[in-house]
Amino acid sequence: MDINQPSRLKTYSQLKLLLSLNASLDPELRSEISGRLESVSLNPLENGVEVEQRLAQEQYEALLAYVARPDGLPARLARDRQAEMVQLEHDGKTRFIFAWLVS
Repeated sequence: MDINQPSRLKTYSQLKLLLSLNASLDPELRSEISGRLESVSLNPLENGVEVEQRLAQEQYEALLAYVARPDGLPARLARDRQAEMVQLEHDGKTRFIFAWLVS
C-alpha cells in the first residue's frame, strides 16, 4: 500500500488513465477495477475503520500468499543475499563482468 501522498496520487491517476485508454480490457474487469479504485480514498484518513480494516486484511493475506510462493519472498530474499555476497566477495571489475553476463 502506497502511503506516500504524492506517490499515491500519481499512481491513482496513472491507473485511472490506463483504464480509460486501454480498450483491450474486458468491460466487466474494467468496471470491477474502477469500482475498487473509487472505493479506496486518496487520503487514508478519509476511509472508515471498516474499510481500513478490510484493506489491511487483504494486504496481509496477499503478503502471506507471496511468502508461500516458491518464486515469491523466499526467492527474492535469496537473490538479494546473493547480490550482497557478490559485492562483499568480488572487486568492481569482477562485479561488472557478472552484471554484463547476466544482462
